[in-house]
Amino acid sequence: MAEGGGVLEDSVVAADDRGTGQGSVISPLLGNIYLHYALDLWAKRRRQREVSGGMIIVRYADDVVVGFEREDDARRFLDAMRARLEEFELTLHPAKTRLIEFGRHAAAQRKQRGLRKAGNLCVHGVHVYLRQITPRALPASTEDP
Repeated sequence: MAEGGGVLEDSVVAADDRGTGQGSVISPLLGNIYLHYALDLWAKRRRQREVSGGMIIVRYADDVVVGFEREDDARRFLDAMRARLEEFELTLHPAKTRLIEFGRHAAAQRKQRGLRKAGNLCVHGVHVYLRQITPRALPASTEDP
């Protein structure tokens, strides 16, 4: 990738010579290819090997929602995903990454713990916003190092 076009964040444009320009035609395609190797295949293996309850992952471009049956699986996955993405010089957006409780018993459990109702939609998973993809080479293998 030759020259990046910068990133618009909080109404401020930060020029950067890495990655692809925000809003460029090629950016979503390259992001999807990159995240397929950096996140999707890794998450699939993790679900098969290390998640004890149910898990679902939905990704659209650089947004990810991961749902878990068990809270401990969600917390372990979030920690592991943070470390995994750091290997590719990616970070989770701190204001947009959170654990949210959901499920048919979520409202009753929150009430039992003295927490106020979260609203009509509660999602206990990991919502991720990936800020920047750098021009590092894709991994030669999808296996963990």
